[in-house]
Amino acid sequence: MTTPRSDASPESPGPSARTILRLVGGGVAVLLLVLFVVQNDARVRLQFLAWDTTTRLAWALLLAAALGFLIGLVAPRLWRLLRGRRDRERA
Repeated sequence: MTTPRSDASPESPGPSARTILRLVGGGVAVLLLVLFVVQNDARVRLQFLAWDTTTRLAWALLLAAALGFLIGLVAPRLWRLLRGRRDRERA
């Protein structure tokens, strides 16, 4: 005797714990960013080489952090590339 097979599809399990954690983390990050911008709304004057402008402190700090992040990503890779080239020339 065989058991009847159900053709009903299993219920979808819903979002995974990882997805929920990412959404909550992203929401917290956005909330912190909004609070940061609101609390640092003083106008500051920025001077860099020939560039002179006035902007809000929060945007200046966020720009500096983003540039630092990008330099932190690019500099080690560039360093490895140049070091590898130098090592190959010596060999």
